[in-house]
Amino acid sequence: MKKPNFDINKKSFPNDDLVGDEYSKSPSVEEFSIDKLKQFPNDMIELFKLIQAVRYDRTCLQEEYNSYRLKLNNDRMDLESEVIKIKKQYNAKICALQEEYNSVKSNNNIELAKIREN
Repeated sequence: MKKPNFDINKKSFPNDDLVGDEYSKSPSVEEFSIDKLKQFPNDMIELFKLIQAVRYDRTCLQEEYNSYRLKLNNDRMDLESEVIKIKKQYNAKICALQEEYNSVKSNNNIELAKIREN
C-alpha cells in the first residue's frame, strides 16, 4: 500500500497531437515530505500517525495469518499422509483376514467332502 502523501509533483509531458492524449498521461506522482506534514495541525498529524499504525498492524496481522495458513497446510498434509498409512495398514489386515477365512473355508469344504465320501 502507498503511504499518504502531502506533496503533489506532476510529471510534465510534451504535448503530442495524438488522439486520446488526455488518457495517455500518467497520474500525478505524490511524494512524502515530513516538512509538509509539520505544516498541518496536530489533529491531522495524529490522524496520519493512526493511519500508519493501522497499516503496520494490518501488515503484521497479514504476516501472522500467512504463517498460520502455512502451518495449517503443513499439518493437513501430515494428517493426509498419516491417513494413507493407516489405510494401508487396515487394508493389509483385511487382506490377511480374508486369506485366513478363505483357507479355513477351503479346509472345511475338504473335511466335509471327506465326511460325505465315508
